[in-house]
Amino acid sequence: MNWKIKLSAVLLVTMFLSFGQELLQHGPHTLESHGYLRTGLGRSLSGGEMVEFQASGAMIKPRFGNEANHYSELQFDYKYQPMNRRDSYELVYMMATYLPYGSTDLTKSIKPETSQLYFKWNKFYKDADIWIGRRYYQRENIDILDWFWINAAQGADVGVGVENLTFNSLMNLNVAFLRFSDELEDPAYKGEFFEDYKLDARLKDIALSTNLNLNLVGQFGIRNGVENSIYDDKTGYTLGAWTSYAKDNFSNRTTIIYRDGVNMIESPYTGKGLLEISAAGSQEYDLDKASDLQILTDIQYEDDSNGFLGAVTYEHKDYGIETTEGNDKTLEHMNVTGRYSRYLSDRFALTFDVGYDYVNHKDDIDGGVFKATFSPEIKWKKGMFSRPSIRPFITYATWSEDLKGQVGIFNDNDVYADKTNGFTAGLQLEIWW
Repeated sequence: MNWKIKLSAVLLVTMFLSFGQELLQHGPHTLESHGYLRTGLGRSLSGGEMVEFQASGAMIKPRFGNEANHYSELQFDYKYQPMNRRDSYELVYMMATYLPYGSTDLTKSIKPETSQLYFKWNKFYKDADIWIGRRYYQRENIDILDWFWINAAQGADVGVGVENLTFNSLMNLNVAFLRFSDELEDPAYKGEFFEDYKLDARLKDIALSTNLNLNLVGQFGIRNGVENSIYDDKTGYTLGAWTSYAKDNFSNRTTIIYRDGVNMIESPYTGKGLLEISAAGSQEYDLDKASDLQILTDIQYEDDSNGFLGAVTYEHKDYGIETTEGNDKTLEHMNVTGRYSRYLSDRFALTFDVGYDYVNHKDDIDGGVFKATFSPEIKWKKGMFSRPSIRPFITYATWSEDLKGQVGIFNDNDVYADKTNGFTAGLQLEIWW
């Protein structure tokens, strides 16, 4: 069976299952399916497969009309509810697969990976739950950027935790302990493995007013050193707070979060900490001095005819080392993104998405990327988060001279390597259930 048949089978099964969440219900036993699918096709108008427009050094980008990949998740959730009892038992399995447009490593890309496999005892004590296994744990994200700004457990080998331990209905406590391990990419220590351990504690839903809640997070991380190497024992911590406001058709979150040492993350899609040395063998960080500060806010507004999503983010990253000019190596990154939909009917909307990323690498790069996308969307019903959604789109981007050769290059397509602007166009299907 070739890769096209395999991919088609995965997509067809995923779409078939999306038409109904509950697969089985018999007495105390329930089996449900949940999932997510993003697929499509796209081209760069100057030639070749679709590329993505992302500023150098930025972990995120405005995603609408700017995702040159297929991605799917398929989850099965078995639940046992004993008769005449509040508590229940749950077993969750989820697989995920990722495939960039034009990928040549198809066998590896299509093979699903186990993203979640965990057991959960719901309401084991009052409203509190206890769990053990591998899971996505209380992730928080800004959807229009696909930025999971808290994602403590994704990619962990195993974790254990307690959720929703409520105190006088005023707040709830959530605690998790996580273990990560991975092979060092440093060519000098190929074959050696490191281990990270992380303790995550959160106080959530602290009511400040009828419409406003405060949430607090603290994390402490430890990395076990690798014997006879430069990778010695390291620690790190995270402190953060965010407010959640909702009233009528409007909602907002505002976040400030600080990380240092091994608690700094390499991407929004994992909780695994950073390493000092890159795969090429060069020093990227001094984890005794490195730190990262993020300040984020996002909003949502909807009425019967209009929908809007917006985000403003700021990040200051200190690598803990000096540049070749003798200055501290830092990154300043700011993003402003907005998406507006005009609903022309229950199933049709005109959507405009614009975003700007500014990056400043000390002694190196100072510039930005502007991206704009237009799409006439066909949707299941009105709503910014209504799915399925079919999106024919066209995207235009322009970027600073300092970023020439670093933007619009994706999966071996370098058609925009000597340019400072470009177009892409395509068709995307997105669905979740």
